[in-house]
Amino acid sequence: MRLAVREEQPSVIRIAVEDNGCGMSRTKAEQLLKPEANHKGVGLFNINQRIKLIYGGSLRIDSEESMGTKVTFDIPVEPTKITGG
Repeated sequence: MRLAVREEQPSVIRIAVEDNGCGMSRTKAEQLLKPEANHKGVGLFNINQRIKLIYGGSLRIDSEESMGTKVTFDIPVEPTKITGG
């Protein structure tokens, strides 16, 4: 498993979680982000909705069977000035 966090653009932070597990079909990955998806746990649909609502961001799933899965969160951020003192 690999976790990466980087500044994608000056105002977007990208968080990516990737594994080299069994992966899934494109259809299965798309179903995970639908409201009718019924899976154990919190569910990626709910996480995706919260990211959109709270941060105005997005979640994407890239996967290929037998090759692993990568879940990417893009979250907009506002630049802040750090002052001494």
